[in-house]
Amino acid sequence: MSITLPEPSKAAGNALENPNLLDIGCGGNKFSGATGMDRMKQPGVDVVHDFNRFPWPFGDNTFDIVICQDTIQITDSILDTMNEIHRVARPGALLRIRTPHYSHPNSWRDPLHKWHLSFDSFDYFLESFNYPRYTDRKYRMIKKEFIFSRKFGIGSWLAKMSPRRYEKYYCHRYPPYNMYFELEVVK
Repeated sequence: MSITLPEPSKAAGNALENPNLLDIGCGGNKFSGATGMDRMKQPGVDVVHDFNRFPWPFGDNTFDIVICQDTIQITDSILDTMNEIHRVARPGALLRIRTPHYSHPNSWRDPLHKWHLSFDSFDYFLESFNYPRYTDRKYRMIKKEFIFSRKFGIGSWLAKMSPRRYEKYYCHRYPPYNMYFELEVVK
């Protein structure tokens, strides 16, 4: 099975030249060229470690890109996980998150899912977000988008018109399959 994340934005800059990648919760589907960390030994897992136990077995400022695909919603604490990602990531590193949207049945179907996230859930970690501030570790949002199973369906069109209006009025009728966030680590 291949890993599919949207292409990184052009703003990614130097983190894309010979990057040191960490794939958190990779399972048997590790992103090519990454160090794979999961809590169970599987093919492709390089480091067996429960990602809910901190600190992770990596030094500070180690990774250029951190991939968190279908993992953030199963962590015990998003705040602690984001703080640990910030610790192991280099200044200017990219954090690439893919997670189900709360309105899609997949967000609720998996019994391991603890968090059901919205389009603005990661805004609380941005350097430009003032209140409430839960941590002093900051990120800069580079890209965020809904991912639909039908790229040109009505849900996709409504979300492009106004993400907030879409999420408030239409997401339960035309749910996105996932959301994608690309954040830059600010240190």
